[in-house]
Amino acid sequence: MKQLTFEEINDLENGQQIPAMQGTVKKVFDQKTGVGDYGPWHLQNLILRDDHANELQITWACSDPWDTQDEGKHLLIESGHDKKDQLVGIKREIRNKNGKRYESVKVDDRAKVKITAPGGGENNATRPAEVAAFESDPVGGMFKGSVANAEQLDKPKPSMLDERQRAIIRQHSQSMAMEVLKLKGVHLTLEDLTPSKLKALADFFDADVLGAAQ
Repeated sequence: MKQLTFEEINDLENGQQIPAMQGTVKKVFDQKTGVGDYGPWHLQNLILRDDHANELQITWACSDPWDTQDEGKHLLIESGHDKKDQLVGIKREIRNKNGKRYESVKVDDRAKVKITAPGGGENNATRPAEVAAFESDPVGGMFKGSVANAEQLDKPKPSMLDERQRAIIRQHSQSMAMEVLKLKGVHLTLEDLTPSKLKALADFFDADVLGAAQ
């Protein structure tokens, strides 16, 4: 798959898809989460640097976050394909807000991300495992102790599940999270609907399904 340089990416128009790209993680920012009209959302900014010290902002729209320990890692990011075999998952994003212009590359869960050696050689590393931890159970202890302080759960490598399978699993997890909250009925509180609680529930079901898929 053709890899675009940072210079080529900067020449793209808003919304144009990117086949593939690579760079080294220079900076990881905190992930932001919330709940919108279509369910939970996740956004996190990364700064990638190429071999010529050029920098590019990545808008990571996936549920599994990066952290500062990932700084210095070299990433190969490849787009996925939809049912019409068109590129999806990585696109140029340009927007104007309050008189300022913001430019980045948006990456969603249809893209494939590999941690590689500089130059593209794989070092067999994978994305950090996502660990669901319930400090307090939002549904009366239903899952209390089941994943709290659990050891890290290894996710399948990106190549093991295609984009459609990953999307179905996440949609299932989000639906199950809402069903669990319904069980609480009249005892449901605003605290139960915080982004962190909803994400924790969805991540719990993700870990269960993905663990069985290995």
